[in-house]
Amino acid sequence: MKNTNMYTEISPENAKVMLEDISTYIVLVDVRRQEEYDLGHIKNAVLIPLDNIRELAPELLPDLSQEIMLYCRSGVRSKAAAEILYNLGYTHLYDLGGILNWPYEIVK
Repeated sequence: MKNTNMYTEISPENAKVMLEDISTYIVLVDVRRQEEYDLGHIKNAVLIPLDNIRELAPELLPDLSQEIMLYCRSGVRSKAAAEILYNLGYTHLYDLGGILNWPYEIVK
C-alpha cells in the first residue's frame, strides 16, 4: 500500500483481503462507463461513472468517513475519482487502479 495525502493506493491482493473481511464494510466503486461495467466488474461493485461522480457521490456515498475503494479499467480514472472525492470531503479512500490488474473472478 502506498499513501498519498488524499488516498491509499492498494494492490489487488490487499484489496481482496479487505473486501472479504466481514468485520469491515467497504464500498467498492467502479468509475467506468455503463457499457464497460456491463462487460465485467468486480463482485458487489457500485457503478458511479467518473463523469457523474461529483453529482452522484453525495446521494450514493452519503458517509464522508466511509471506506471507499475505487477502480476503473487501467487506473487513470480511479485516481481522478479519488482526488475528486477527497476534495468533496471523503476521508478513507483506496485506489485499486485498473480491473486489468485484477487477477480474480469478475461478474459478467
